[in-house]
Amino acid sequence: MTFFDFEKKILSNIDEAWKKTCREYDLNLSNSDLEEKATLEHPVNSDFGDYSTNIAMLLAQKYKVNPMEIGQKIKKQLSNINDLKTIIKSMDVVQPGFINIELEDKLLLDLTKEILKIEKFKQKLALSQTNRKVLIEHTSPNTNKSLHIGHLRNNLIGMTLIRLLRTIGNKVISDCLYNDRGIHISKVMWGYLKNDHLDQPWKELLTYWHAHKDEWPTPQSVKLKPDHFVENFYKIGVKFEDNEVFMKEMRGMLLAWEDGNIMIRDLWNKLNNWVYEGFALTYKLIGSSHNNNWYESKFYKEAKKTVDAGLKKKIFRKLENGAVLTNLSSFNLTDCIVQRSDGTSMYFTQDIYLTKLKIDKFPCDSYIWVVGPEQQLHLKQVFAVCEQLGISKKDNLMHLWYGYVFLKNQGKMSSRKGTVVSIDSLVEESVKRSLNLIEKSSTKRGTSSLDEEKKIAEKVGLSAIKYAILKVDKYKDIYFDWGEALDIKGNCGPYIQYTYTRCFSVLNKKKNGLNDRINIKGEIKKEEKDLLRSLYKFPEVIILAAESYAPHYLAQFLYEISQKYNVFYEKRRIIGSNNEPFRIFLTAVTGRVLKFGLEILGIDVVERM
Repeated sequence: MTFFDFEKKILSNIDEAWKKTCREYDLNLSNSDLEEKATLEHPVNSDFGDYSTNIAMLLAQKYKVNPMEIGQKIKKQLSNINDLKTIIKSMDVVQPGFINIELEDKLLLDLTKEILKIEKFKQKLALSQTNRKVLIEHTSPNTNKSLHIGHLRNNLIGMTLIRLLRTIGNKVISDCLYNDRGIHISKVMWGYLKNDHLDQPWKELLTYWHAHKDEWPTPQSVKLKPDHFVENFYKIGVKFEDNEVFMKEMRGMLLAWEDGNIMIRDLWNKLNNWVYEGFALTYKLIGSSHNNNWYESKFYKEAKKTVDAGLKKKIFRKLENGAVLTNLSSFNLTDCIVQRSDGTSMYFTQDIYLTKLKIDKFPCDSYIWVVGPEQQLHLKQVFAVCEQLGISKKDNLMHLWYGYVFLKNQGKMSSRKGTVVSIDSLVEESVKRSLNLIEKSSTKRGTSSLDEEKKIAEKVGLSAIKYAILKVDKYKDIYFDWGEALDIKGNCGPYIQYTYTRCFSVLNKKKNGLNDRINIKGEIKKEEKDLLRSLYKFPEVIILAAESYAPHYLAQFLYEISQKYNVFYEKRRIIGSNNEPFRIFLTAVTGRVLKFGLEILGIDVVERM
């Protein structure tokens, strides 16, 4: 029996049992919504069993009967069902009316054996949601600076959701929008062009630059990563943005760009290409990718047609001053301006037009935007207008927002205050700290090359960062703490990697000791049972994390497994014990769960630390 079968069997038999009980009490079952309200969940405390249902309390509340009494009746009905005799070991009815269920040891063992055959296990998981197509947009940075820790949370959530959804059978496309035009890009161009030339008019300077490019610095000449190099010139532009003369020059550069000035476009291309080059290095570092990229510069003019379409359909209205306003009262949303009184369009129209481009190019069942919380109202309005324009039903469009990232004791990051931490510097720092951690690790054996240790440190350092972000509910803010992220005995990525190294070490010593014909001698010990009662839940957790778009469920599950394995490892002898085959089996399944689970989170395992 597979995991996907037995839980359905329990649910269907509970349904049958409570209905029979109601008939015994001569209770009217018409118009009952109990099937929707009834739950079958894992108790927080495993001492209460593997599952617990609230059906007796729901019946008691609806029909004014004693919950403990009706719970005992349902228990009796369940005990008489032959299909459940190989599934349920014992049942208890406890105050205030929960029916707690403990599963048979053999069933737990059989379910866990399915995970041992990891490739077949993955194939079964991939049948959970077939023929569903999803598009996920994530990261979507501006091209005026390097990727920072806020982008990292966006990216990690997006990439993990892609892997989760693909794991359960979805066809997933990922895309990214590059905001590559606008006043923020003009500030970069101005800063690059005018640095050390503040007294020269920008137009004359541009002409000179175009003929003498080699007189200006490059990332290579100053030995800086390309995106960080460009960001330095954005900071120069920001520094002088309060100067009316200089700000007028920046706006003039934007107008020249919009008019298609060849020289300003050349400068724009050069700076943007450096940024893309830097982004590519960072993406490679963190294991990120996109199937498709959108560039605002390529469609922003076409996006203005959205206003005409809305006016024609009478879903927009023109105000007396010439501005154009939405009409979203039927969606219980506030209205917003889609075109200014001077005829210039808003970013709002670009988002609507881009949604149309996405749907035309990639027909999918659902479209997901991984975007920060500040865009909640904006995207609700965009989705509503998309429905009004017939682009898509708003229910097929989803905004997946997430909380902010703070550095512990430093508050919210700010570009202006210089407290923004780039992904590159964060990873560099984590790798340094991880190298120190490896040096102190008790599992280090013999000698190894510095290059080998650095490779391990890179994996451990990335694990520390990724897990610290993914273990937190996406809606909650994160206060990133180095001590917590690299605590080898705490809830962190390196701890889970360390647990995997223990599994690997045991299996490496007993290469021929693994098989799925397990003959358990004597009673299963508590530490073994605790681990077994968690391992079988792995497919359930993956499906839950995927369907609820919540990677933290998987991250926390891997931590739970690691804790239970380490208790088992420290209290029970594995190699040379009377139950060696069973304990080798538990070790092997734990290793597979940790490796596959970390793989979904975008984290590599290590074989030693």
